Amino acid sequence: MTPKIFALLFAWLFVVSVAFTACKDEEPDPVEPNMSATVTTPVVGTSNFTATTVVATIQGSTLSITGTAAGSNVTLSFADNGTTGIRNIAVAGPAYATYTEGTNSFTGTTGTIDIDTWDTTAKTITGTFEFTAQTGVGTTKTLNEGSFAASY
Repeated sequence: MTPKIFALLFAWLFVVSVAFTACKDEEPDPVEPNMSATVTTPVVGTSNFTATTVVATIQGSTLSITGTAAGSNVTLSFADNGTTGIRNIAVAGPAYATYTEGTNSFTGTTGTIDIDTWDTTAKTITGTFEFTAQTGVGTTKTLNEGSFAASY
């Protein structure tokens, strides 16, 4: 094999290998599951909620994200439509939120869930939330500066 043919063959192999490498599909960066918020109770004061486990699931047409910490959890539920933006929390929907502390369950009465990113291919979602929640006897809690990231 002459040096000229060898050089042409090497150049052709280089171009082909670069072309195949450039066509490789990039995997999206995984989302590190997390959820946190500042919880304020009238008279009692403020505490922090930081989930140790975050689970997101789809049931029917609803996506639910639940963060669990020792003795408490936060659940956010809204339509599984893959769009970013603000969802309004209310007792009658379209978005729902609950906060459970021990045996006390608080239902979101007002607030928002703001979805920053929602990748339906990678099945990841991130955003922020804030809401006011009440028990059936009128005890109120406010969750502010909440954030979440989850895979489903």
